[in-house]
Amino acid sequence: MEKHFKMPLDNLTRRLTVVLLVFFMVILPAFLLILALNASGTQRIMGIIFAAATVAVLPIFSLFAPKEYTVDESGITVHRRGLDVVIPAHSIVEVSTIAEPTRFVKMGGVSYFLGYYGWFRCKEFGDFKAYIGRRRDLVIIKTLAGRTYALSPDDNDAFLQAVKEIAQNVAS
Repeated sequence: MEKHFKMPLDNLTRRLTVVLLVFFMVILPAFLLILALNASGTQRIMGIIFAAATVAVLPIFSLFAPKEYTVDESGITVHRRGLDVVIPAHSIVEVSTIAEPTRFVKMGGVSYFLGYYGWFRCKEFGDFKAYIGRRRDLVIIKTLAGRTYALSPDDNDAFLQAVKEIAQNVAS
């Protein structure tokens, strides 16, 4: 009983993803190359290296961006462009939703580029790992190890039902 859930991006995240792509993949590298070509020696080489590095940053970050979720007997899988993250079914102790959490504080990770992913903190549930495309209507998963995950599937009710079903199967 494998169920797939999309992870839609909210409008702000979608727009800022485009802005960041244009800035880091076109504008900033072009500016750095112009500066580098007008320089000489070491400054020219460093300018070219920095231009290339700015082009490489976003593709590296995108490897960690979540795309969708799968719920099956083994647990919840967060599919990313790079390696997937699995939250084992036997480790899930609590599943809930939160409509509108207070402001997130990013401890390490990415905001607005293809979603929000990494380590965050907020007043309602403390430190958590986010794999979300929007900042409201979140599903919160707590594990035996004391970890908290925030997810944003396209259908929270169906997602909650699927997770509760696998939790019941593990318990029996």
